[in-house]
Amino acid sequence: MVVFTSYFADLPIRRKLMVIISVALWVSMLVASVAFIAYDQQTARQRLSGEMQVLAKVIAARSGAAVAFGDKKAASTNVAAFEYHPAVRIACLVSSTPKPSVLAQYRRKSDNGEITRSSFCVNSYSTHPNVQNKTFYFDNGYLVVVEPVLLKNKQIGQLVLQVSLQQIQQRLWQFALVALMIQLAAGLVAYLLTARLQRMITDPLQQLSTVADHITGSHDYSLRAQRNGGDEVGVVVTAFNDMLHTIQETHHQLKEAMFELEDKRE
Repeated sequence: MVVFTSYFADLPIRRKLMVIISVALWVSMLVASVAFIAYDQQTARQRLSGEMQVLAKVIAARSGAAVAFGDKKAASTNVAAFEYHPAVRIACLVSSTPKPSVLAQYRRKSDNGEITRSSFCVNSYSTHPNVQNKTFYFDNGYLVVVEPVLLKNKQIGQLVLQVSLQQIQQRLWQFALVALMIQLAAGLVAYLLTARLQRMITDPLQQLSTVADHITGSHDYSLRAQRNGGDEVGVVVTAFNDMLHTIQETHHQLKEAMFELEDKRE
């Protein structure tokens, strides 16, 4: 930190302004991007969970008779409807009477054509026994939705879904890439604008430095720096010119005193 402070202190004002503006821009855009991506991820999860709960409620309502009569064919047809939603990985229709058992299940094929293998359906009822209201939660990168199957307001089973969050994760990387591209483009635009606009501050200071160098080399105290505004730089230029005026008068008075002293000696 000390080395960086020392290095930064030795930089020209133009570079200091460029660094300060660039860092401020990048940090602010980074915070805004992270906040936006976090908000989008949260809303995407809420939207997906709400959508899955609605679908689960529809299928569970249609499966009441199939569960009550143990109709595996009708139950399989109902859970197979989840094939049309790409996020659903596993769907289990579990009967609780006369004893808990998996009546039907749907497993999505992987990209290589293999059926998803999991003990999710086997453990689904023991994990969510006696569910009275639909619930959902996130577990190990998946959304789990539990919807009770009711018959005459009595729970006779439940529908359990395991939903992949891959689409949301892909959306995260897409948004991160877009945010990075926006930051790069904004950084380039800010650099070009700053390189031009910072002259409004640095040019008067550069002119002041040039005048000071001329005075140091020529001892011509009649030179003056040009004031371009009434800001802090303008105040410094005015004070600098006033100091030159005082030095010029003092130098002139000193010369006159020396001439008078030489005349008296003669």
